[in-house]
Amino acid sequence: MTQNCLGVANYAQFNKVTINDVIAVAGPRSPAYPAAQRDFKVAVIVLSDAKITPEAMAYYDYFAQRADARAPLSAHQGFLFGAANPFFVATGGAGTMSARLRDGAGAGTFVTVFEFYAPSLDHYFRTANVEEANALKNNPALGWQATGGDFMAYARNDHPGTAQPVCRFYGSLSPGPNSHFYTADAAECAQLHQLQATTPASQPRWNYEEIAFAIDVPAGGNCPAAAPVAVWRAYNDRALMNDSNHRYTTVQSVYQQMLAAGWKGEGITMCAPT
Repeated sequence: MTQNCLGVANYAQFNKVTINDVIAVAGPRSPAYPAAQRDFKVAVIVLSDAKITPEAMAYYDYFAQRADARAPLSAHQGFLFGAANPFFVATGGAGTMSARLRDGAGAGTFVTVFEFYAPSLDHYFRTANVEEANALKNNPALGWQATGGDFMAYARNDHPGTAQPVCRFYGSLSPGPNSHFYTADAAECAQLHQLQATTPASQPRWNYEEIAFAIDVPAGGNCPAAAPVAVWRAYNDRALMNDSNHRYTTVQSVYQQMLAAGWKGEGITMCAPT
């Protein structure tokens, strides 16, 4: 493809290549499509003789944010302006790409906290485990649908000092509840640990599973500048039916929709990075 000095690209000179074209040349996929990698990480390494300014960091981080965007983005080439599809959109939501520029040691490793919905249960579920998320995406018969309402957090073993460990609890198929619960509140986590220890396994209770990821928490109802994305928690208020479920969302309008549908609002419980 050639481009003239006016910045106008002659797209007629592009050759369209499909996955079938690649397979014809390179052979069958290995692994096959159902087991193929869908989540990728890319990095920009900036070498500098001295610590670069916050403004320069923001410049480089701008491109990192475009790499893992979840919606079409404005783009231009020369004097041409239009929309460009980031990796997530181009793959129809089947693949994700994570790229963030952080400043030095202690910045932590980002993870994606995926959201799923099961219409048959009217339950929401989140996981930061890529293998678990891919298993749900690749097996529609399990009944879970990816909502696309994911947010970022930190790896449980590599996070800034301000981020708190997030406890993951699960009830049970029987006696229940058949649902997961997450909390970054140390006191709430400890209380559920205590209830588990004093409640017989034959009765409904929350059972501790693991530290799932790490994330910042609000102070006075506000999120810190380093983690400005508020995560609201809504509760379906069905404990008496042994059908408790919580939804965690970064979209305030979605939170309000849940409240309008009869769910109880529990406010901002976590703060995600951008």
